[in-house]
This record gives sequence, C-alpha cells and structure tokens, in this order.
Amino acid sequence: MKCFVVFSAIIAMGMAFPANPYQPAPHGAYKEESPKPFSYQYGVADQYSGTNFQKNENQNDYGVVEGSYTVLLPDGRKQIVNYHADHEGGFIADVQYEGQAQYPEAPKGGYHS
Repeated sequence: MKCFVVFSAIIAMGMAFPANPYQPAPHGAYKEESPKPFSYQYGVADQYSGTNFQKNENQNDYGVVEGSYTVLLPDGRKQIVNYHADHEGGFIADVQYEGQAQYPEAPKGGYHS
C-alpha cells in the first residue's frame, strides 16, 4: 500500500511539471534581403536661432553608403563631415573644420566678489 501511495505521488509530481518551461516564442526563418538603394538630403538655416546644418546621404545596390553633413558649432566654426560605409571597411569619416573658434569672455567678479 505504501508503495502505491509513493508511486502515485511521484507520477502526480511528474505530470504537474511543465514539459518545456520558459521556451522562447518560435520565429520564422531568417530571410536575407538585398540592400535597397536610396538617396536623400535636407537642410535647415534659421537666422533667428542660429541653427544651420545640412545633410545628404545615398546608398547603392551593394549597400555602400556615402554622405556628408555640415553643422555650425556653438564656438562659431563649421564642422564638415564626409563619410563612407561599406561591409569591408566599416564606417570611415573625414572630419574638417572651417573658421576659428570664438569663445565669450569669462564673466568678471563671479560669485565671490
């Protein structure tokens, strides 16, 4: 009788345990798609706020991306970035600056005058 009770308890515990707990949801097969060519450009020039930047970028049929952007920095210089990205060389950027940095004068006196 004791064996029957122990055996029944073991069977009940085994049936209560989930067969495959916490398994991730199944997903479909990975489909590799070829790069889609694109090209775009935009720019903003606002005298009131001083905002001035532009960007252009394009991608060919092989996934090679080329582009550039310019932005007016807070110190008065213009930053010009030309970049190229592909599967062999990765992301390569050529960064140049135009103009001299202009910094405001430090305030006189400060907090402890």
